[in-house]
Amino acid sequence: MLWSETFQRWAENAGLGHLRLLLAGLTAFVISLATGSYMIRLFRRRHIFENTHQPDHAGLDRIQSEKKQVPTMGGIMILAGIVAAMILWSDLTSAHVLSGLLLLLGLGGLGFVDDHLKRARPGKRGMAMRPKFIGQVCVALLVAYILYANLRSCVNATRLIVTFNESWSLDMGLAYIPWAVLVIVASSNAVNLADGLDGLAGGCTTIAAAALMVAGWATIGSTAHRAAAIAACLLAAGVVGATLGFLWYNVHPAQVFMGDTGSLALGGLLGYIALGMKMELPLVVAGGVLFADELSVALQIAGFKLTRRRLFPIAPLHHWFQLGPRWPEQKITARLWILAALGALVSLALVRWRWEV
Repeated sequence: MLWSETFQRWAENAGLGHLRLLLAGLTAFVISLATGSYMIRLFRRRHIFENTHQPDHAGLDRIQSEKKQVPTMGGIMILAGIVAAMILWSDLTSAHVLSGLLLLLGLGGLGFVDDHLKRARPGKRGMAMRPKFIGQVCVALLVAYILYANLRSCVNATRLIVTFNESWSLDMGLAYIPWAVLVIVASSNAVNLADGLDGLAGGCTTIAAAALMVAGWATIGSTAHRAAAIAACLLAAGVVGATLGFLWYNVHPAQVFMGDTGSLALGGLLGYIALGMKMELPLVVAGGVLFADELSVALQIAGFKLTRRRLFPIAPLHHWFQLGPRWPEQKITARLWILAALGALVSLALVRWRWEV
């Protein structure tokens, strides 16, 4: 803690805040990359493999059966990279940093339990949907309250910018807590549901986090909640670095999957970062591919309950590209990365417009 505080003061005095972002990202990347090969060997020895069984669709089950011997729980290496980066380069006395780490480890722990249950009960799907959702809400509620308690003393810190124009906003007051829970849980599930193709969830999360980091750091001098924004930027840098280290092993053909250990935690942290920067709407644009996957699942469930028919042949949406036009997995991932990058560029343009209007 003394090292991080000393470096922080020196960096701020020297005007080198951007260097902290770079070092946080590099640290997360190196730790994630360095632990990857060891963890993959460990998971293989202990037979910690992904459950690829798809009982609802024989065609998808046949495609996914090729990945039966791929280890899972690779999210541990992502979490290790982010935590190490925050220990070294952030202010660990900041409630915003600590609550972000609490969210990361809380949702990561929930995902770990889910992954462990899949391994302990072969053929099962892990935790049931309801207890997993309740667990997400409980972790998010605790973190949302901490965030609200530390923001409410700042001017306009609990307002929601309802358009991309800074002047059009709504002060939410205590309603900020359920709003924060909604953002965190929705983001957590978005990344979790997108984690179905090699490199898809990790790549799209990296792109969204990078867009938020750039936008947040560029506008940090104009915000009243500076401490929260700085913590969010550093967390975003950690996410970018750690997920890039993970993608080294996760691109096709994947050597490891992140599992719920990584996807639940990464998605929740992405929502927390957006809350800290007051960029919930830009997150929806930058993470458009992730949220489109989540929306397809929500519509599928709602449509089936109302009509007893499926709106889509299969959901999430990325699996339809495998079974409909029958694109190769690499092509699907690459094209969705392109769409994610375009969404990130649009979000950056809209954020720039917000501060210029």
